[in-house]
Amino acid sequence: MRISVDRDKCCGFGTCTVIAPALFDLRADDNLAYPLIDEPGVEHREVAREAAEQCPTEAIVITD
Repeated sequence: MRISVDRDKCCGFGTCTVIAPALFDLRADDNLAYPLIDEPGVEHREVAREAAEQCPTEAIVITD
């Protein structure tokens, strides 16, 4: 699994950081989401997918 964030779509709502604080961070310089772990282990799969599903702008991209 690989996580990326389309910064053209991200609006900095922070939903991902609430759902998966171990996987995402909002940076103060641009207020956009960044993955903290590009390739999380299996223990993070479910929460990563939930964060992607709940992203209001569909900016989180998960590939297997």
